Amino acid sequence: MRLKDFSLLTLLLFSLFSPVWGQYSFTGKVMNAETREPVVEAEVFLPATGNSSITNKQGEFRIYGLTTGTYELLVFRYGFTTIESTIVIANEDLVQAFSL
Repeated sequence: MRLKDFSLLTLLLFSLFSPVWGQYSFTGKVMNAETREPVVEAEVFLPATGNSSITNKQGEFRIYGLTTGTYELLVFRYGFTTIESTIVIANEDLVQAFSL
């Protein structure tokens, strides 16, 4: 392989994988504060990024592609009080539970 081909291959591989570096996920569960049952179809929303997730049947959510930093978030579902909170992504994935 010639040096030029090797350089192009290296550049291509770097560009494919570089967006993944330094990105973290925010996962968790949303529960009913009174019954301790999962809240299905609650939305977890990060206004600054526009990222959101809808909880599944177990009340679980996942948001991917976050960089380190502090984020404001909203957790809401019709019929429940909206939660406004702050999370901090600090060089690792974050897991957090919420009660509506």
